[in-house]
Amino acid sequence: MKERTTDFQADVPLVPDPTPVFEVLQLSSVRSVVLVLDISGSMKGNRFERMIQSATDCIMNVIPLDSKLGIVVFETTSQIRAGLTNITDTASRQRLVDALPPSPGGSTCIGCGISSGIEVLGSFAQGGYILLLSDGGENRAPYIRDKYDDIENSGVIIDTITISNAADQQMEDLSTNTSGISSFCSDTGTGICLMEAFHSTITERPDVGMQTVPTQIYSSEVIIEPDPGFYNIPVVIDAALGNETVIVVTWKKSQSISVVVTGPDGTRVDHNDPRYLNDTIKQIVTINLPLAQDVDFAQNPALAIYAQAQQDYLPVLNADVTAIISDSSNTTSMTLLDNGSGSDLFKDDGTYSGYFLGFTSDGRYNVKVNVIGYDGAAKRRGKRSAEVETTAEPSFMRTESGGVFKVQGYTPNATDILPPSRIQDLVYTSFSYDNSTVTLRWTAVGDDLDQGTAYNYELRYATNYFEVRNNFSTSHEVTQDQLVYGNLIYISPAGVIETVTISLPERGKDIVYYFAIRAWDEAGNGGDLSNIASLSIRYIPASVPTIEPTGPDNQALIIIGVCCAVGVVFIVGVVMTYICYRKRNVARAQEGLPEAEAAHKNPTYDNPTFSLN
Repeated sequence: MKERTTDFQADVPLVPDPTPVFEVLQLSSVRSVVLVLDISGSMKGNRFERMIQSATDCIMNVIPLDSKLGIVVFETTSQIRAGLTNITDTASRQRLVDALPPSPGGSTCIGCGISSGIEVLGSFAQGGYILLLSDGGENRAPYIRDKYDDIENSGVIIDTITISNAADQQMEDLSTNTSGISSFCSDTGTGICLMEAFHSTITERPDVGMQTVPTQIYSSEVIIEPDPGFYNIPVVIDAALGNETVIVVTWKKSQSISVVVTGPDGTRVDHNDPRYLNDTIKQIVTINLPLAQDVDFAQNPALAIYAQAQQDYLPVLNADVTAIISDSSNTTSMTLLDNGSGSDLFKDDGTYSGYFLGFTSDGRYNVKVNVIGYDGAAKRRGKRSAEVETTAEPSFMRTESGGVFKVQGYTPNATDILPPSRIQDLVYTSFSYDNSTVTLRWTAVGDDLDQGTAYNYELRYATNYFEVRNNFSTSHEVTQDQLVYGNLIYISPAGVIETVTISLPERGKDIVYYFAIRAWDEAGNGGDLSNIASLSIRYIPASVPTIEPTGPDNQALIIIGVCCAVGVVFIVGVVMTYICYRKRNVARAQEGLPEAEAAHKNPTYDNPTFSLN
């Protein structure tokens, strides 16, 4: 058979053993990362500063605990600044931050940095990460293309961040070929883009062993003008978050800045707080707010309970929300409100809240929240605006556990140490130039935070913003004699809208009034200063309506038009009749008096401009 057919004219070697070979890979529960940072001369100035700020934030706040992190820098050559280090606490993170480079300079050898990064990863290279940041303008061998084989053999994943439009396409190709993440940030702006690029390598690709994934809830860039010299940024942390909250603020100019964080209950964190860290060299402020699971009654016997009502990711308004708090022997219920007062930061955002003060003893307390939506409940659509678009919702009911909190240091019949809540919705609703009056409105707060009834209000004003903000107690106080409507003596219970109309002493083009208020209880505890409402009392002339000329109506026009048309026809008819009548008379005269006409014919009487023919 073999000799007679053409199929077997040449001997073909047998194929290798066809038994499949499987390589079993297992995801490591430990994230191993090497930062490979460009410190060449092209990175000088803003690029370098933003890179160091972003790397600092990544090391201190983003890389999870029990990860491994190393640092490599490159310019003409590469340098290992920190080997693969276990991140176990704040001290280990700080040592890595201290290893960041001090200044840039030299040429750009990206291939050198990649080689050193793989070297640092060592046995963790397979499935490990290199975060490569550069402007992409390599000009010194070995180049990226020279390291393709080493990269493939190592099995490393390379994330890239380029900060120049002139960056080589090979930077992005590195990420594509190794299943990494590629990011680009322009030279303009602050370091927000770079920070988010560092964050994305963690949040978009969490490891199997990570217990929690960092969630970024807010980021922005702002310009602080010399006047007024500050900037307020409201940030909402919903009930689903809050563990290990970190606030990071960076700046570009050489002068230092001051950051103050104010909580919904009026708690302030500033430079005097141990949780406040200010690195003036790297120009970065970090505030760490870990979850406080214990409530120390002796220091601050207040606990805010938050419940977020949503449907299809949209906030639900006008729901009845009740918190049920129980300890070993008692059960207490309280209503949670979404009115923008007390513990509630914003009105109508679907987050219902309230302070719980009904402690009866030390120990653990359980929290449960019931939400009921009747026919009046609505779902808000779109962005926050003056007119909120809502959609009616059918009746619904939900129950959710709020977990457990612990109270220690409880003292029965303790001295009243709780002030009223901060009034945070002071606004003016109208003003009158003629009467020199303004109407103000706010939501009443309680005797103890947002519960009960406050004792009295302290409402003051000035024509200078900083006088009210920094010297409130010496500003002009609104007295009962200045009130045209309302009063400051009879205080409404918490949650009720207060309205007063005030007579002002001056008015004019350049006069601006700034108002602020705070509430007091009978024990002399004063609430924090409210937001500041401003108003310019200036004359605004009444608009004069434009009066259009009054013309005849359509029916009159039609009648006049018809009359005009009939008049034209009548006049034409009269003229034509008159001409015809003249023709006939002339003809008769010519026929009857030919001789007389011939006798009197004279060229002198001829009129060449008129003829009856």
